[in-house]
Amino acid sequence: MPDTLGVFLALNVAGAAAANVSCPIQTDISKPQLQLHLDITILPDTRPIATMPGNLSLFTVNAILILDQDGARVLAKYYAAPHPTAPGEPGSNPYPTLKEQQDFEKGLFAKTAKQSNDIILYDNRIVVYKPESDITLYVIGSLAENEILLYNVVLALRDALSILLKNATDKRTIIENYDMVSLAVDEIVDDGIVLETDPAAVAARVSKPPAHELNPQKLDFSEQGLYNAWNIGSKMLANKLREGL
Repeated sequence: MPDTLGVFLALNVAGAAAANVSCPIQTDISKPQLQLHLDITILPDTRPIATMPGNLSLFTVNAILILDQDGARVLAKYYAAPHPTAPGEPGSNPYPTLKEQQDFEKGLFAKTAKQSNDIILYDNRIVVYKPESDITLYVIGSLAENEILLYNVVLALRDALSILLKNATDKRTIIENYDMVSLAVDEIVDDGIVLETDPAAVAARVSKPPAHELNPQKLDFSEQGLYNAWNIGSKMLANKLREGL
């Protein structure tokens, strides 16, 4: 007599669906044959879809500040991400108005004036800073940013200014060379994106070219070609004129 075998299978394929399979199998030893009946029920996957990390942007720095020993602003650059962001996201500007910026700077200076640390948390922001003479350099980023990267930015700014200003990084020298200081900041961070952290490279791009005097004796041999050609041409022309006379 043929035997009947009932098989029940529960399948979970790739975590996406559940399948119930009922398989009554009838076999006849004298006449080998197989009858297979599948009863499949697909259940929807109700698990939440995994989300990608929120901060995939190159936007890193919210602001770069230089404050004097009284907390007054010497230089300030606030950045907003070039792409649209939701309020409160790392790319949004938390201090869009001048009053909000001044209030933030005042509170930040009061927080760091009596501390010797290089990094603090203030107003839900990571702040790394370096005091130099009578000024303090600040780099501000969101809580999601890498503290080491922000610290490298403030070190690059400090060392680049030291090269450009010949180790005279004080308020008066910064104001007198404000154009170079502003360019140095832009070479390091552009629209909140870190571009360069090598202070020597930053200083080389910002440094003013030396002024050369128009003195042929002080010109290099390779630079005397045009000047010598002009002198030779003038002498030849004068000789031809004398011969003609």
